[in-house]
Amino acid sequence: MPRKLYLCLLCVICLLGGCSSDSPQDQLNDAVRQLQRNLDERATSAVLAQLHEDFRAQGEYDRDWVRRTLAQVFVQQPRVRFITLGRSSRVDRNYADVGHTRAELALTGGDDLLPERRRNRPYSVSLEWRREGDTWKLARLDWR
Repeated sequence: MPRKLYLCLLCVICLLGGCSSDSPQDQLNDAVRQLQRNLDERATSAVLAQLHEDFRAQGEYDRDWVRRTLAQVFVQQPRVRFITLGRSSRVDRNYADVGHTRAELALTGGDDLLPERRRNRPYSVSLEWRREGDTWKLARLDWR
């Protein structure tokens, strides 16, 4: 094989390798980090854009509940912060389009937002994600 052709093919392979998309796990991790940034920036519309059309929280609350709740919290509690104390995410072994995140989440700066008994304790949060193409959407949210 002529040297120029070999070098050209090598360059094409390198370029194509650089264009490959992230793995589903990397994309899931990015979606989780983006959700945290959107909450930190108080970007309600960006949070809503990350929700699956069939989103449910605690098995009963929908996307409209999220919109109303975030609007109320962000207006009435301007100092509230969502702090992630630890988290882990994984793509489901049986269903490649389903992802799971577990996190410990603390809320701070919310005067009278939290019951007294919860003020110094984090919430255990479970998130279930659904992949649509290369995008992960939050489908389920549960906490205790």
